[in-house]
Amino acid sequence: MQPKIKNSGFTLIELIIYIGIVSIILVSISYLMIDILGASVSNLAKTEVTQSIRLITTQLIKDVHRSADIQSVEPGRLILILPAGHVLNYSFDQQQKKLVSWIDDNDPIQIYSDDIEVEGEFSDLSFMDKTKTVNVNLSVSYKNPSNNQIYQANTIINLALELHGRR
Repeated sequence: MQPKIKNSGFTLIELIIYIGIVSIILVSISYLMIDILGASVSNLAKTEVTQSIRLITTQLIKDVHRSADIQSVEPGRLILILPAGHVLNYSFDQQQKKLVSWIDDNDPIQIYSDDIEVEGEFSDLSFMDKTKTVNVNLSVSYKNPSNNQIYQANTIINLALELHGRR
């Protein structure tokens, strides 16, 4: 009688099937992770735009409401007179797509992230001498130099703000 030799291990076919199944699972998990990361980046861009809109509109509302008078309104520039006599300037830089503000001769500041581009214009909606109202059109978008669809995030907002500081 011959002793039985027991072969333990995998056959070549079993090994190929195993590698195929594991490969399919790993590729599926990889695509899932890529989708999750893409959604995270997209949400980051949208959050950045939303927070910047909130910051810009809050600052504009506060500044216009506390102003005593409008000195000048041009499409790219708004000049307000504050109650203490200071001059508040807002200006759109069309080349760099920024909105900056400054008081008197101080340096211009930007109140939002450098990852954001802002375009827009101002107009005067005042009616005779009864109301002093400024219209602000804003277009806020996430900088997207590569034009990647994932980074597309923008918002357009229109505000009509009345001066309250002159009362």
